[in-house]
Amino acid sequence: MTEFIWVASFPKSGSTWMRYILAHLLFDVDDEKALVREMVPNIHDWEGPLKYDWKGAYLAKTHLAHHNLPARMKTRAAIYVIRNPLDVVDSSVAYMNPRSDGEQQRIIDEFCSTGSLEPWCTILGYESWESNITSWTGESRDHALLIVQYEDMLKEPHEYIGRIAKFLDVDADDKKIEYVHDATTFSTMKQQEDKEVGSGAKGVFTDERLFDKKNFSFMRSGKSGGYQECFSERQIEQLISRFGPTMESLGYL
Repeated sequence: MTEFIWVASFPKSGSTWMRYILAHLLFDVDDEKALVREMVPNIHDWEGPLKYDWKGAYLAKTHLAHHNLPARMKTRAAIYVIRNPLDVVDSSVAYMNPRSDGEQQRIIDEFCSTGSLEPWCTILGYESWESNITSWTGESRDHALLIVQYEDMLKEPHEYIGRIAKFLDVDADDKKIEYVHDATTFSTMKQQEDKEVGSGAKGVFTDERLFDKKNFSFMRSGKSGGYQECFSERQIEQLISRFGPTMESLGYL
């Protein structure tokens, strides 16, 4: 049975950043950054053979709840990325590109009703933000797990790159960690998105980008707390009312 090391998260939580970190940490990326999509493929749209493995296990990104993973894909280990749900909703709203304040409010209302959006929630099996987290972090499991909060990565990227290296048994000295950091900053990844889109090359961002939506950029800001600039006080209160208990348990409140 094929073994996997998962990069798992609810959508819009930082898994793309983690894919780039892992690719640079484990493999020889050099200038061919489009190869990141092959080194750490997205199982939701991947076609073709898996080419890159780390000590006999393939790395792959998923948003599936843990219990919805295909049975044929044996889990060796997982890195689970958690992000403040208000920033998740903000990023999701931008991704859906609403045409009016009313459409934006509808997206927020759906998040508050189900904890997710369709087709993510039931059709694709990602489930709600809370249940996705619990499925990966709260169940008994027979595999190694590293839980990373997006905001901690932003504050201490070198520290967390080191933790990831240790988790995957990678020999990474300070020079290697600095290389991975420099190769995966927001500005570097934004440049890569612009390069891929401009050339039409197949890559992580051309997979993710919504070409039917003008001026859409997958790499928006990468910061924490951006929702405060996009949502009204009432909308923030509405979201906290829904997600507050889990936010508090994770240190977001």
